[in-house]
Amino acid sequence: MCDRDGLELFQKLHCSCLYFLQVSAIQRKSSDAEIGLTLAVTMMISALIYAQKLLEFILVRVIQILVVTNIVAALIHDHQQWRRVRRGLIRSSGSENHQYLESDHHAIPKPKRLVTKLIHRDSIFSPRYNANDTIADRARRTVETSIARFAQVSELVSDIHDIRTNLLPSQPSELFYINFSIGHPPLPQLAIMDSGSSFLWIKCLPCSPCSSKSPISIFDPRKSFTYSSMSCRRHRCSYSKCNSYNECTYNITYVRGPGSTGIYVFEQLTFETVDDTKIVLPRVLLGCGRNLEADEGQYNGVFGLGVGRETSLITQLGSRFSYCVGNIMDPRYPYNQLFLGDGAIMEGDSTPLESSHGRYYVTLEGISIEGKLLEIDRRVFERTAMADDGVVLDSGTAYTWLAQDAYKVLSEEIQSLFKEMLQRHKGMPNQLCYIGSVREDLSGFPAVTFHFANGAQLVLDTLSMFLHIAPRVFCLAIGSSAVNGDSSRNLSVIGMMAQQNYNVGYDIGRNKLYFQRIDCELLED
Repeated sequence: MCDRDGLELFQKLHCSCLYFLQVSAIQRKSSDAEIGLTLAVTMMISALIYAQKLLEFILVRVIQILVVTNIVAALIHDHQQWRRVRRGLIRSSGSENHQYLESDHHAIPKPKRLVTKLIHRDSIFSPRYNANDTIADRARRTVETSIARFAQVSELVSDIHDIRTNLLPSQPSELFYINFSIGHPPLPQLAIMDSGSSFLWIKCLPCSPCSSKSPISIFDPRKSFTYSSMSCRRHRCSYSKCNSYNECTYNITYVRGPGSTGIYVFEQLTFETVDDTKIVLPRVLLGCGRNLEADEGQYNGVFGLGVGRETSLITQLGSRFSYCVGNIMDPRYPYNQLFLGDGAIMEGDSTPLESSHGRYYVTLEGISIEGKLLEIDRRVFERTAMADDGVVLDSGTAYTWLAQDAYKVLSEEIQSLFKEMLQRHKGMPNQLCYIGSVREDLSGFPAVTFHFANGAQLVLDTLSMFLHIAPRVFCLAIGSSAVNGDSSRNLSVIGMMAQQNYNVGYDIGRNKLYFQRIDCELLED
């Protein structure tokens, strides 16, 4: 041991003492006292060396124990977090997050431009797409779901406890889906786009019932690092009820559709834009649906585009949005888009917009065909104190529905134009149908124009007015509001076929609606 270089100080002293003792023993030149003292020092140094080694050993073991303890503590913490999420008790531990969760108002970062794709129910991009569907199959769904949707729009929603929200289309009446992801790591979701409701909610595990048929995975809060439920201490919860876990709850009942009961949560949303970039919105307030009145497994929730309290995503993003859709009967059209927040496009003609009870009202003043203003009393379109009148712009119906008196005038004018040209098809009751082809037989047919207050116009070409229900049969995609009985005969609803090839912009803060006629593909730039 003493022949090595670079020895520690104690080891060098120890070696020196041993050498002295060896020399003294051989030469016997040192006194007994000196030898005894050297021996004592040698033993003391030996003890220090062993103490040093023991201390090093102890320190190594302590460090190892601390590392293991930290690992175990982290595992226990994660397990506790998992259990809290399952029970809905997870809370943000940071002071900044805590202040955010418990404050009366919150704001999420507003992206400069948030654009995402809209997926038509029958398009090749939809999980419900069926390659075996015929023209008749798609047309039948369009007609049936448009009638069902109109019935929902014409009725008031039941308002239970807290949220004033409307109109979840009952299966299978959804028209467009919005694709986004929730949580971290992000989990893709598919929600119904609905301008008639003001709340965003999705299905969350555990839920009852939860269909195994869903093409999209149901969100599990236990697997998300960005999930947090909303405390009952928040002022917003004064409109709601609290559960036994101190969570703020919601309870929505829709007209002729399944309801949703769950809790308010804050979670991260991720949108994939049309150019495949991703935009993340942290801490969005939404609903986590646990109890569903029905679950057919075709969608994961409702993406409400209405305005309201802070539960509305549109309100959270700045009260502006726009959408643009092309020919909705073309299953391969890829450019249907939704714009949210300050980046929403507000161009073209504008007209006053009013939001009330989850519905967007506009002022329709007249209808013309090839410049000829039809003799319709504009009072037919006025909104009064009655619930079922006025003109509503809606994203959930393909058809447009006109007040009975207005429809009568329009249909008679169209019949007079077709009288010498086409043969009526009598197979569809309560619909104006003809034998022929829209593209071949209606070439040059005059456009129908809806005239709104302040000069805004919505021009309907033949593909926005007529729908093929068979290869050689087409019908007017505008119906009478009397289809839902006399109670709604004065209500008009402008559907998505009439809005084709337009960017429709909603500026709720300024109470304006914009119509910009454009090919939706051009908006990608």
